[in-house]
Amino acid sequence: MQTITTRAGSVRAIAWGGGFALLWVILAFARPSLTFHLAPFLVAAAPPVLLALDDAAHASRRQIVVATVIGASLALVGTAVLAGGGRLDGAGFGPFSSALSEALILIGAGAVVGLAIGWWRTATTETG
Repeated sequence: MQTITTRAGSVRAIAWGGGFALLWVILAFARPSLTFHLAPFLVAAAPPVLLALDDAAHASRRQIVVATVIGASLALVGTAVLAGGGRLDGAGFGPFSSALSEALILIGAGAVVGLAIGWWRTATTETG
């Protein structure tokens, strides 16, 4: 029974990540004058965080790592689509040299933060 619940929790978390990625791409093409600086971070971080916060999923650390890789992959695909469509041609925010470098760094940061939150959450639920 736990496997079914875990699988449903994983699918739900990944679906949210995919939904965030799709929304980011649609909005970027619909509003080319706007920038969505935190979107790559959110897309990368969402699956592991949402999986870890889903009490019914009983996620293991291995599943958190898989969700992290999938979240980062979704963000990279979104970044590739936007770069291919010329939607990442603008300047980056703050210290970033371009919007593309900003997106790639924020994907890495989102993956690290998502993994850290997921691992912390699984450690606290395993020990009580």
